[in-house]
Amino acid sequence: MKAAMSILAVALVVSPLLHAAEAPVRIGLEQVKNPYYPNLHQQRVHVQSLADSITINDVVVNRGSCPVQKMPTVYAGSKPVPLVPSTLTYGKEIAVYIKGSCSVAEINVITSQGDWLMKY
Repeated sequence: MKAAMSILAVALVVSPLLHAAEAPVRIGLEQVKNPYYPNLHQQRVHVQSLADSITINDVVVNRGSCPVQKMPTVYAGSKPVPLVPSTLTYGKEIAVYIKGSCSVAEINVITSQGDWLMKY
């Protein structure tokens, strides 16, 4: 009986590890030249879908202490099209820019399939 209880306890501890979900997004951070000021660099966060369909609801850098540009300079007609929320299919991505200088410690991507955190 003790052996059966021990095996059950080990199975309960190991089971969640075996079924841990793989992130449905790939999160990246890179330095890029500012297109308007070539001598300045900006940090860009890109989020790529690894799921057939996923909605990116928000991108939060350093728990909100680093502001992120969520409105692009691209317009549909006379109105700007927001980057988030965006629904992406497999392989598609969005990129948001971090405003000002910021030492990135973590990026949290809030999606329709849960929150996904990348620490640097």
